[in-house]
Parts: sequence; C-alpha cells; structure tokens
Amino acid sequence: MTGAKDALVGVVRNGVEATQTLASGLGLVLTGRFSEGFGELARGLVQVVQTPVDAVLMMGGRGISAVQTLLGVEPVRRGLTGAEEAVLRQVYGDSLDYSRISIKEGNAGLLTASGRPFVHGDTIYIPAKHLPLETGTLIHEAAHVWQHQNGGTDYMSEALYAQFFGDGYNLGKALQEGKAWSQLNPEQQAELLEQGYLAGCFETPPRRLYVNGVDYTAQLEAAVREVQAGRGAP
Repeated sequence: MTGAKDALVGVVRNGVEATQTLASGLGLVLTGRFSEGFGELARGLVQVVQTPVDAVLMMGGRGISAVQTLLGVEPVRRGLTGAEEAVLRQVYGDSLDYSRISIKEGNAGLLTASGRPFVHGDTIYIPAKHLPLETGTLIHEAAHVWQHQNGGTDYMSEALYAQFFGDGYNLGKALQEGKAWSQLNPEQQAELLEQGYLAGCFETPPRRLYVNGVDYTAQLEAAVREVQAGRGAP
C-alpha cells in the first residue's frame, strides 16, 4: 500500500508540475518569448513522460522488495539510530521526516545487483561490500530521501538519466558553470552535501569547501539554506 500511495502522490505532484510548466511555456510563446517558451514546453513534455515511468519504478521496486523480504533474500529494514539522525539533522535540519527513513543493510537480491548503495522512496539500501555504513554515504543517500520527500518520485528517473546520459556525479562541472541548488541533477545535489560534510563544513567552526582547488563555500551555504527550507528538489 505504501508503494501505491507514494506512486499516486508522485503522479499527482508530477502532473501538476508538468501542467504548470506547459502553461508557463505556452504563455511565453504567446507573448513572443519563443526561445524560452519552447524550452519550457519541451521541459513540460519531459515531465509528462517521467510521470508514468516514475510510477512504474516506485510500484515495481516496492513489489520486488516485498517478495524478496518474504523469501529471505532481502534484509529486514531498521530505523535510524539516534547518532545517525543527529548527523543528518546537521545537514537537513527539519526538512526530513526522520521517522519515515529506514535502512536495509546487506545484499538485497535484484535491488542491489549493481553493488552500489541506492534509495527507493524512504528506504536506503546498503550492499554488504559498503558495510559498515559510512557517514558520507549516509549523507549522500539521505539526499535522495530528501528529494523524494520534498519533490516526489521523479528524482528516480532524473537520477538514472543523469548517471547514464547526463553529468552524473560531476559536481565540479556544475559548480564551475554557476548552477544553483535547484539546477543540479539529483546526484550532484547528493555529492555537494556529502563533500560538504566530509570537508568539515558542518563542524563548529565550519571549514571551507574546495572542489578542484576552487572555494565554493558560498554555494554550499546557499544550497543548505534551500535544503533546510525544503526547496529545490528535482
């Protein structure tokens, strides 16, 4: 039922977003701003295509997880420890519903076939070779939970597209291009928060963030303000 609910919420949220984008694009075209308008129309059409894809990914993943858990192929979920939640609060503040987050540690059949940690909805999967769970990994994967909770299910297809066809984890390129938090792809958002945490930017006093030798502390600080306000999710 949770998977169906998440998929339905995602469809509604993505549908509203696509409608708004298409309406905005049409308005721009009608006022003579053709380049911007056609760009918005194209983005809206992509969102229309994303909606059923994300619903299938959400429902399919939940179904596979349920079957694998019953068969003992997939580990039982656990909640966050107090220490894990405390670390995440340094980065995400109150923008996450921590009670909804669960972690599955160990190999999980089809869902961990890639051998990499990943997130499906509010569940973080950590394959055996990535145990014990490192704090940087937790920060990174929690970013995808944040994207799910604050932006809906479309983070899944956007993350897959970014990994296979886009800039993927290339944070340096995005920062060099001056992209704001909301313009980063899902993996770049997660990378920024992970690198910021590992660099000591959330310590007292905070250290500065350098990527490829360039100081991007101001960009990180602006991003964290957006994150903690629940804004800018894919």
